[in-house]
Amino acid sequence: MLPPVSRRTLLASTAALIAARGLPARASPAKFPPVAPVRPVTETLYGVKITDPYRWMESEDAEWQRYVRAQGAYTAAILDKIPGRAALADTIAHNTGAIVAVVSLQTGGGRLFTEIRHAGANVSKLFVRDSLTGPDRKLVDPDQFAAPGSHDALDWWAASPDGGHVAIGVSGGGSEQSVLHIVNTATGAL
Repeated sequence: MLPPVSRRTLLASTAALIAARGLPARASPAKFPPVAPVRPVTETLYGVKITDPYRWMESEDAEWQRYVRAQGAYTAAILDKIPGRAALADTIAHNTGAIVAVVSLQTGGGRLFTEIRHAGANVSKLFVRDSLTGPDRKLVDPDQFAAPGSHDALDWWAASPDGGHVAIGVSGGGSEQSVLHIVNTATGAL
């Protein structure tokens, strides 16, 4: 069975397709992407009726997985036709994977918290310094939550004003379905 595909992947691949393809489309009908079924759901929120034609996608069921995979295959077929794309992708992967990226920075109680993705790493980790000039100490490695053979990602985090704790959101396999954890800054304990 194929692993699930996130909505973020779907949106990114669709955006890449539009950028690579340009409009108007001149492809034959057989080369158009799959069309998502429209199944309107109407609900009233705070006295206002809202209709969502694609609510069914939120279930991420087998039908949605097939649709997303078909979209991905169509996008890959279009992008693979771009001259020099493979060399460009290799260059981008080499240059972006070879650098350290500071993703986010916060302070709390005299401490400095940084989310850093090290060179060659797939996910970022959370570090803390007890002073501006102190050494970095790894506070959270999201892979400590991952099932064997998988990975987890740090979706968001917020240090408490006194720096004594950090609230983190960790999701499995990039699903963005975060699970909240509270971390003791001094000990790293949950």
